[in-house]
Amino acid sequence: MAQAFHYLYVEDDPGSRDVMRTLLIDLAKVGHLDIFESSANFLARLKSLPQQPDFIFLDINILPEDGYQVIAQIRSDPDLEGISVLAVTAGVIANQIEKMKQAGFNGALSKPIDVSRFVQTIRRLESGQPVWQVS
Repeated sequence: MAQAFHYLYVEDDPGSRDVMRTLLIDLAKVGHLDIFESSANFLARLKSLPQQPDFIFLDINILPEDGYQVIAQIRSDPDLEGISVLAVTAGVIANQIEKMKQAGFNGALSKPIDVSRFVQTIRRLESGQPVWQVS
């Protein structure tokens, strides 16, 4: 049986949360999904989860702390070093990729999500491959 990976999606837009929930649960059939509706008290909330996620999809433009502030918190905590974090944002352009890599992101997905490639993208993530899908 395949490993049941745990995912966390951090997104303040209700529509985006609904889309990602549908894509991950119904289409990609991931094992478990938690969703945070803001970045408030992020580390405390992350550490209070019954099981740490394997993958975090992190909206860059989330509030109150943006995605770059949140990734800095994650990467500064040695207990969280094994978590892959992907930036999710509208309009990712090529010159932002280097900034994201330097910040500690393991990949990026631009919105709108390419549904035709989504399951393949998730399987690539789960096999340890980087994903940098930008428009």
